[in-house]
Amino acid sequence: MQTSFNRLRSYFRHSRPARGFTLIELLVVSLIIVLITGFVLFRQQGFNSSTLLRSLAYSSALSVRQAQLYGVSVRESGVGTGKFSQGFGVQFGNSGLVDSSHYLLFADTIPASAGNGQYDAGEELPRFTLGNGRGTDYYISDFCAHNIASGNDECQSGGTTITSLTIFFRRPNPDGCFATSRNPGACAVNAVPVYSYAYVQLKAAAGTDVRTVKVSSAGQIAVCKVNADPASC
Repeated sequence: MQTSFNRLRSYFRHSRPARGFTLIELLVVSLIIVLITGFVLFRQQGFNSSTLLRSLAYSSALSVRQAQLYGVSVRESGVGTGKFSQGFGVQFGNSGLVDSSHYLLFADTIPASAGNGQYDAGEELPRFTLGNGRGTDYYISDFCAHNIASGNDECQSGGTTITSLTIFFRRPNPDGCFATSRNPGACAVNAVPVYSYAYVQLKAAAGTDVRTVKVSSAGQIAVCKVNADPASC
């Protein structure tokens, strides 16, 4: 009986055809793997770009915060100068030391123009660089100030064109003041405020997402959500 069972089992084992992968099946599996890998890499690249843009936006916001802290603290405007009352600001623009890839922190210290609340050559402190500094990866796509009287934004782009934006802080208040190439004296001592808030927009050269850094006249500094409307940020 045992012998007959072993013969029967051997018969079925050897009579069963061998089963493997066909060439078409291997090609289909390989194609699926390639498509999944490509999708993951594409999404990863987008994630990295979004993360870096967010990081640059917060870094720019910290630069503005630094100017605010200097403006309300007792930081000496120059080593050994004995000057502690000057205001500090951040300058954005499209010429000279500031362009779409660079902005700078400055101290309002030059005697001939001290107190004018705007950047003058020779007042620069650190100069900050976005991305690789050539604008081929990340850059400042726009900067604007909201005019109180007209209720409109004055921007680098658009109908009301400006070529510079100053975000300024003067002791002892943390309030922000804003001046542009259209109203360069808006932050001078005892000047009547012209703008209620200002914002700077950063963008990745290879993407469509925009991050906005907004500063209000009350001194609030915010990094808006991706592609958010600055007016409601």
